[in-house]
Amino acid sequence: MRDARDCRRHSPVPGEADLTRRYRPLALGIARDWFLPGSDPDDVRQEAMLGLLVGIRSYQPERGIPLATYLRFSVRMWLAAAAKMANAEKHGPLNTSARVVVGDEDESAIVDVSRRC
Repeated sequence: MRDARDCRRHSPVPGEADLTRRYRPLALGIARDWFLPGSDPDDVRQEAMLGLLVGIRSYQPERGIPLATYLRFSVRMWLAAAAKMANAEKHGPLNTSARVVVGDEDESAIVDVSRRC
């Protein structure tokens, strides 16, 4: 089993864990302003943290962009892509179905009934 020290050794970016910890409040602050259809606030925060990690790993200091500015942009673009996917209605049947249990608790069959208009 890998621990935190092992993850730090194998990280593609030196100091990735420290940067993630340092800029976590930035990502979570941006996530507060977003809503993704079919998701809860924890999902939005997780997407924001993924955007932060992608930003940390793709940052190129030689381009002269401040790290905080780049990470803010990266998180926003990641959330925008997640919102676009959520609005694509690709997963509509999963997000609009109801779970119906038929039979007794121990040996029940589960039937999904779509609530389409």
